[in-house]
Amino acid sequence: MCSSGTIALYGAIASVLKRAVSLADYQRLVEPATAFHDRFWVDKLPTPTLLALEAELVKVVDAVITDDAYPVADHHFAWGAIRDHLSACHLYFGAGSILIRPLLPPTRMHRPFTSARQRIYMSATLGAGGELERITGRAPIRRLQAKASSDKQAIGRRYFMFPERCLGDEEQIQLTVDLMTRAGRTLVLTPDSKRAEAAKAIVAKHLGYPIFDAQAIEKSKAPFISTEKAVAIVANRYEGIDFPDDQCRLLIIEGLPRATNLQEQFLISRMGAVDLLNARITTRLVQAFGRCTRSDEDYSAIVIRGEELNKHLMTPERRAVLHPELQAELEFGIEQAADSSLQDFVENFEAFLEQDENWSGANDEILGKRAKLKQEALPGTADLSAAAPIEIEYIDAIWNKDYAAAFEAARGVLALLKEPKLRGYRALWHYLAGSAAWLAHQSGSAGMDHQAREQFRTALKAEKTLAWLVPLSKLAYVDQVDPEVVEDKDTWSVIERIEAMFDEIGTLNNHRYNKAEAEIRMKLGQNDAKLFESGHELLGRFLGYAAGNRNDTATPDPWWMANSGLCIIFEDHSDAKAGSSLSVDKARQAFTHPNWVRDKLPVDKDARIVPVLVTSVKVADDAALPHLKEVLVWDLEDFRKWADNALAVLRDIRKDYPNAGDLAWRASAAEQLGKARITPRALLSMLQDRVGSDVLKKKG
Repeated sequence: MCSSGTIALYGAIASVLKRAVSLADYQRLVEPATAFHDRFWVDKLPTPTLLALEAELVKVVDAVITDDAYPVADHHFAWGAIRDHLSACHLYFGAGSILIRPLLPPTRMHRPFTSARQRIYMSATLGAGGELERITGRAPIRRLQAKASSDKQAIGRRYFMFPERCLGDEEQIQLTVDLMTRAGRTLVLTPDSKRAEAAKAIVAKHLGYPIFDAQAIEKSKAPFISTEKAVAIVANRYEGIDFPDDQCRLLIIEGLPRATNLQEQFLISRMGAVDLLNARITTRLVQAFGRCTRSDEDYSAIVIRGEELNKHLMTPERRAVLHPELQAELEFGIEQAADSSLQDFVENFEAFLEQDENWSGANDEILGKRAKLKQEALPGTADLSAAAPIEIEYIDAIWNKDYAAAFEAARGVLALLKEPKLRGYRALWHYLAGSAAWLAHQSGSAGMDHQAREQFRTALKAEKTLAWLVPLSKLAYVDQVDPEVVEDKDTWSVIERIEAMFDEIGTLNNHRYNKAEAEIRMKLGQNDAKLFESGHELLGRFLGYAAGNRNDTATPDPWWMANSGLCIIFEDHSDAKAGSSLSVDKARQAFTHPNWVRDKLPVDKDARIVPVLVTSVKVADDAALPHLKEVLVWDLEDFRKWADNALAVLRDIRKDYPNAGDLAWRASAAEQLGKARITPRALLSMLQDRVGSDVLKKKG
């Protein structure tokens, strides 16, 4: 629950952003949507835009933080640290959240940290690819590796369960209840508070056990471990909370800890830099897996929950970067889950808790697998390790407002990022180099305006699948940009929403997807106006558009928005009688829909709004034709055939979908969607010659 001060601070910052973001994005900020793609939507102000708002931003934040009526003590230190260094920071925003922070922590400027004679960081999971350097803002770091008895052996034994591979939703809930009942004490780890609340609801409804959160556990573990039946539910915390031996034998991990803040979410979903964060994700997973196994003799069962986490661990390439023993444990659990029933899981768990002869055989099987496995390095690890110290030089320079030095450091990072899988991260550093050069230009450094334009242009050319980079061309810092790159922003926006839809429905099995697709096909096959319109709206959402519908009098039928600059507004005429003529009222409705859109929907002032009439009629009343000069007409049966093919293409690209932010998949998906006339530009190109006054014949 946010305090009144935090709410006031959020509202104050949002009011400053209003004139710098689209109307649609501003509405997302002040009225956070519940739609999946909005809940996971994130954006960032370009540095030049942030600096244009700097004075006003400082003024409103200062006013809220110093107002005794709205105490926001939690923000005093953070704001004091960044207030005079906003040029070194980035402002990220999502539905209901705003984050202002530097790319890396400038710890060299923090006296208590810098003045220490020695800093020791102790962990069993230090991460790879320079992750420790990025997290601490320090380089070089000397690693002292503890001596291991074997490079194949890890600490303790874990039995992984993958119930989502074989059980339905209700059975999974029942399994959770059954396991918690037998375990006594259970630890649940989630990446966010929303999933933590869902876990609490299950415990409260089915078990009524005492529930402990992170704050309670950090204060003292004693109440939890002294309670025979209890559940600890911890959000966004994967290290530092340990339950060895009999303190806890059951761990449930709900969801993949991909992005724990808006910056990480932005880097993955908007910049395609997931390979940068893979080491961080792997570290969090390893830390999570070890919460209840703290010695060689310790053991715990681990239930894997959530579509994305299941898919991540079931992918051999993802598992290959883990310790051989952990790989073997996961492989064993995945194989065991293939044909298991709810009762099988329960019986296996009981055998594991007893550590009886049945489990002894399973343990031997895990050891056999371990002997055949080896640990692989993540792609780009060497490049990222080499770049980390230079990244810290960049953050130190830009924090101290030495923008020319920051520009050179950014170019130094770019020289080291050669791995093809890091191209999204390279695009980010071209943007950061351009921003540093622009700041240097604003500070009076000669020639830096040219360097800024060149870096922004290179970022756009380097990875055109990144919709976020396209607005740079509108900031007057880039010239000679391919017009298609700008137009294709609509395509990448649609693809980002398709990714969110795939993540929501899931790709481990086809049950939910088949059900949703069948509903669309059924409704589009009906002539009943309400059913057809509902199917039309659902189809738009399925295809990555921000779709909606209103049933009020004189309102249009479904609309499909690619973004706030493009809206296709439909008038559905599925219930037209055979051989009938289009009336003047129906034509006038379609013609006036753009006015309704500009008045009611969050579109830009110069947005392109395209009215489309979907109908089976072939003729129109004489009085109707003048209203159809700017209305496109889509034959009803042609629309149904197009929709049928569009759904088939969507099913095809879903087969290869890995995770959000995969740039290779995005490029392939864009090509296939374009050929099927699904992307906004391809769809409008197909319809552009179907002007109503030309297509429909005069009655009689």
